[in-house]
Amino acid sequence: DFYLSILKSSSTKREARSYLQRFARPNGLPVESTTNTPSSLPSPSPSLFAGLQNHTAPNSLLGDQKARTSAWIKRILSHQQVITPTDFIYAPSSATFTPEIKEEQIHLALVKIRQVQDVSDDTLRGIGKTLVKLGKLGLVPAVVIDPLSMVEGRAAPSSLEWRKEMRMQSERVVEAIEQAKGHARAVDGACAVKQLKRKVSITLPHLIIAALSHGTIPILAPIAFDDDQKAVEVNADSIILALVRLFSTSAEVAPRPNAEPSLLSVDKIIYIDPLGGIPSTDRPNNSAHVFLNMQQEYGAVREELVAGTIGNQGLSETEKEIHLRTLATLRKALAILPANSSAMITTPDAAAVTTRPSRAIAATGSSSIRSSAGMITPQLSLTNKVPLDRNPLIHNLLTDKPVFSSSLPISSPNSPYTTSTTLLKHGIPLLIMTNPAYPYPGHKVLKLNDGSVDLDRLAFLIEDSFGRKLDVERYLKRVNDKIAGLIVAGEYEGAAIVTWETDGRTGGGYGARGLQGWKKVLYLDKFAVLRKSQGTGGVADVVFKAMVMGVFPGEGILWRSRKENVVNKWYFDRAKGTYRIPDSGWTMFWTGGQGGELDGGRGKFEQYLAICRGVEPSFKG
Repeated sequence: DFYLSILKSSSTKREARSYLQRFARPNGLPVESTTNTPSSLPSPSPSLFAGLQNHTAPNSLLGDQKARTSAWIKRILSHQQVITPTDFIYAPSSATFTPEIKEEQIHLALVKIRQVQDVSDDTLRGIGKTLVKLGKLGLVPAVVIDPLSMVEGRAAPSSLEWRKEMRMQSERVVEAIEQAKGHARAVDGACAVKQLKRKVSITLPHLIIAALSHGTIPILAPIAFDDDQKAVEVNADSIILALVRLFSTSAEVAPRPNAEPSLLSVDKIIYIDPLGGIPSTDRPNNSAHVFLNMQQEYGAVREELVAGTIGNQGLSETEKEIHLRTLATLRKALAILPANSSAMITTPDAAAVTTRPSRAIAATGSSSIRSSAGMITPQLSLTNKVPLDRNPLIHNLLTDKPVFSSSLPISSPNSPYTTSTTLLKHGIPLLIMTNPAYPYPGHKVLKLNDGSVDLDRLAFLIEDSFGRKLDVERYLKRVNDKIAGLIVAGEYEGAAIVTWETDGRTGGGYGARGLQGWKKVLYLDKFAVLRKSQGTGGVADVVFKAMVMGVFPGEGILWRSRKENVVNKWYFDRAKGTYRIPDSGWTMFWTGGQGGELDGGRGKFEQYLAICRGVEPSFKG
């Protein structure tokens, strides 16, 4: 029941397959303890596992895995230069403190719990259950608890009192995990700090590796030994970064040719913080950002925090400092880690949620406009369901996405699209170029073939996304003189081409100002994502969000899509209004201005309809 209920929470088979390919063991099954598995556990749906064997290593390639991972452990220990790796690996010490060489890679989640002393026992038990579930699903946690002295208004305790309190809090976390039938152990003495640079390093990594390789969750307190071998308090963020540097295959030292494979990979960083995710100025009720593409959004979000303008009453200086430090730490970590790694910030309550069949609330809205032909009723403008009791950590592991999309519209202060959780990725850079509707004399007008973009790569992206051949010459003739904006994601993984359109009554062309209600309209002419990037990675959300909320905030954007287009469900969720154009095979979508209203009434709707009917096809055949 556990596996079926969890896998069913993945919204698509593609997401389930992606999870299985990344986190499944070589035998095709997630990590699971055999001691608590019911004999009547049903087999997962075959469709979820279809083709999985094609992506797992054959037995012939796993024969010497133990030797290779043994060499990897030696290399990790040797790099730290604190003990002799050979003596450690084969020393007749307790097996509890010796890494166990296994055939499968360990996928690691680095978890930080801030203000753990203020987390209730019930909530901590819920967090323990979540950590154990993550381990069962193939993501093994390693936990760092945060210092007490970072709590506002609380004086730093004496060294003896502080260490005693830290040990007690570590044991609380251990107990919470063990009550969930997991295994955990407090790990002391693994960290050191240089007094001058205050840089934390992991000097006894075998204490952590041994716990992880034996299926035990290590719990680290923010304690390190200085040059005088004195135990001192250090910042928990520094320990997180030290662990990232230790285990990352892309850290400062470039990997050698034919290097041994990593026994352990850091896939996720999880911050459990009473403050929750990074607050957003765009979302109501002091809600957090849903998703942050750090390459694109870090600077702007940091400026929001520095200005302290978030929320009705702003942020306290302590809250601002905590958010800024968290943002900076995760930016550094994600820049080191592989591109498919991610970070998540959430509250203790959200992390403690037990995943169940989710209740949902639906935000609905519709509009109608009477034309000369009778009553026109656009489709329901918003029909998204928001789960109230879905654990964001479990959901993200299975889907690599937040609980709901960051590109969904924010319609009102009562919008259900509020969250205390932020998902962060190193992400992809965006190339953004725009043209005004009415350029001033001498303004250089952006064209697709002026060298600003790689037209060949852009055309390939469009053709790959739509599965059809683009008539490039014909397309340029139609759009080249009326480009409103162009957004290109990464290495042409996704793109949006927006044009300025009229319905013909203003004569078209730049500088042709029409009457009120007949002015130029922003039209999404092409929205394309490479097939290999569709459904995962968030490319579509990043591009759409940048277009609607960043490049053209508050402006209405119009587009059309063929009625049979499989992407229409995604469009319906993001549109403020839709209309099936009679006798055309097209569905019209628009985002509208503030609130999504058609401010021009019948005239605006007729203009939208005329534009969508008048756009010429751009594909061959």
